[in-house]
Amino acid sequence: MQTRQVFKASTFAASLRAAGLALLLAATQASATPVPVGNGPSSNVLFNFNFGSNPVDPYRSIQFFVFLTGLDAGEVVRADVFGGLDGLDYFASADLVGPSGAFTIPSLARFPPLNDGVLSIGFRLNQGAAEITDLFIRASNTSGTQQISGTALPEPGSLALAALALAGLAASSRRRS
Repeated sequence: MQTRQVFKASTFAASLRAAGLALLLAATQASATPVPVGNGPSSNVLFNFNFGSNPVDPYRSIQFFVFLTGLDAGEVVRADVFGGLDGLDYFASADLVGPSGAFTIPSLARFPPLNDGVLSIGFRLNQGAAEITDLFIRASNTSGTQQISGTALPEPGSLALAALALAGLAASSRRRS
C-alpha cells in the first residue's frame, strides 16, 4: 500500500511540474501584445528602446513601425512617445486609426529627448480590442541606420503567473528529493 501512495505522490509531482512548466511557457511566450483600453498614459502598454546611451553622433531621424490586428474601423490606438525608459519624460503622441494594418509614425528628427536613442512608446485603445504583433524602430545618424525591436514591459499579472509556476516547480522538486 505504501508503494502505491509513493507512486501516486510521484505522479502528482510530475503532473505539478508539467503544469508549472506549461504556465511558465504561456506567461513568457506571448506572440502578440494586447493593447489595453484606457484614457491616459497610465493605462499604456509600454515598450522600451535603447540604441545605446550617448551616441557620438545624435540620432537625426527616428521612425516607429507598428503592426496591429483586431483594430476595427473607427477605433483609435493612441501612441505616446517618451524621452526616457518606462514611460518617463512624455514627449509626443500620435493616433493610429483603424482598421488594422501596418502603421508608421512619421520621422521624429532632431528632438533632444530622443537624440540619445533611449526612449519608450506606450499604446492604448479608445475602445474595442487590438493586439500589437510587431513593433520596431529605425534610428539614423551620420554613422548609419539601426533597427531594433521594442521590449514589452510585462504586466504584473504575467509576472505573478510566472512566479507561481516557478514556485510550483520548486515545491515539486523538493518533495521528490
